[in-house]
Amino acid sequence: ALFAAAAVHFQGDAAVCTVAGGGPHGAAVVCLDWRGYYTMWVTLVSLVLMARDAPPDLVLSGATLSLLLLRVITDAEALRGFASPSIATVGVLFVLAKALEQTGAVDALVVPALGAPRSHTAAVLRVCVPTALLSAFLNNTPIVAMLIPACEVLARRHNLSARVLLMPLSFASML
Repeated sequence: ALFAAAAVHFQGDAAVCTVAGGGPHGAAVVCLDWRGYYTMWVTLVSLVLMARDAPPDLVLSGATLSLLLLRVITDAEALRGFASPSIATVGVLFVLAKALEQTGAVDALVVPALGAPRSHTAAVLRVCVPTALLSAFLNNTPIVAMLIPACEVLARRHNLSARVLLMPLSFASML
């Protein structure tokens, strides 16, 4: 046998196994209880579902609810991520971006503001400059989410490739 003896004690919620024979002071490893194994299973199932194009918001909400109902995590732990002001801000900006898209405001305001470019270079500049300016003051993810449909409309109306606009849009939002 590689290890002669093991002793288990608890530190907080984790069971810590001290194994004698693993070195001069023994080796400490974390032993998982059912909650640890269940969490790994939920994580694996969630990853598989999202890899198969299941909606991430539903998958992750279901995973959190599952962990909450089985008391693997507490109510406070389940809601802790939403307590961050930056997460709440990004969430509000996503709602605003979707509302602007659904009402047609993006098409009515953004597409005319981008004008009628005659080349891909002109189109990239017309998309990147306002994106970089907006991202200086707002989170880049909702900006990109709001401008993707506008870029697709712009490309379709002016017979341009949307691929040439979307990657620069993403990079411009990070400036």
